[in-house]
Amino acid sequence: MDKKKQRILSIIIGLILASLLIYIGVRVLQQRASRASVPESFTAERIDSDTCRITAKTQTDEALLFRYGETTPTFYYRMEAANITPDADGTYIQEADVNNLGSGQITFLVENHEDVSTTCEPFTGSSDTPSDDTAPVGLQDTTGGQQTVPQPTAIPVVEEPVVEDPVVDEPVEVVSKEALTKAEADAYFESNPNNDVIDCANEFKEDYLSYIQVCNEAWRDSTATE
Repeated sequence: MDKKKQRILSIIIGLILASLLIYIGVRVLQQRASRASVPESFTAERIDSDTCRITAKTQTDEALLFRYGETTPTFYYRMEAANITPDADGTYIQEADVNNLGSGQITFLVENHEDVSTTCEPFTGSSDTPSDDTAPVGLQDTTGGQQTVPQPTAIPVVEEPVVEDPVVDEPVEVVSKEALTKAEADAYFESNPNNDVIDCANEFKEDYLSYIQVCNEAWRDSTATE
C-alpha cells in the first residue's frame, strides 16, 4: 500500500474515532442532565374543589413539564420562572396551583419521567370555618341561677395620627402579558392540524399567559372533531 492510501486510511480511522468520542460524550451529558432533572420529591395537595397545588424539588432550575388527568394524564402544565425559587441547600422548589381540575382524584406525572408521579386526593367539602355555636356563654350566678353576660371594657380614644401627603413619583408604564384566548388557540390548530399541545405552548409562551390550559382545550376540541 502506497503512502497516499495509508494517509487516507489514517484520516478515515481518525474521523471514526473522533465521532465515537463525541457520541459517547453527548450520551454522558444527556444522562447527567436527565438525572439532574428528576425531582427529589413530588407532591400534590388539594386546595379547593377545583384546584390542586403541586410541589417538586429539583437539582436544577429547568422548568418541569407535567401531565395530569382524572383517569389518564393527557393534559399538560409547564412550570414558569415565577413558580421556581432557590432553596437554602442549593436545590430548587417548583410550586404552582393548577385549577379547573374538578373534585375527583387527579394523577400528576413528570413528562419524560413517567415513573415519577403523585395524586391529588378528591375534594371532601370539609371546612375549617368555625360555626356560630361557639358563641361565648354568660357566667352562672350561683345565688339566683341567672346568667350574666360580661360587659365589654371601654376602649380608650386614640387620636388619629397626622399623615403627610406621600410624594408620588411619575407613573411608570408597565407592559403586561394578556391571557391567550381560546379563539387564537383554535385558529392555531386549524392552521397546524398535525401539531400537538407542546407545539401550541411553544408558539404562544413568549407573548401570553395561561397558554398551557387554553392550548389543552383547543387541542382537545380539534382532535374531537377528527
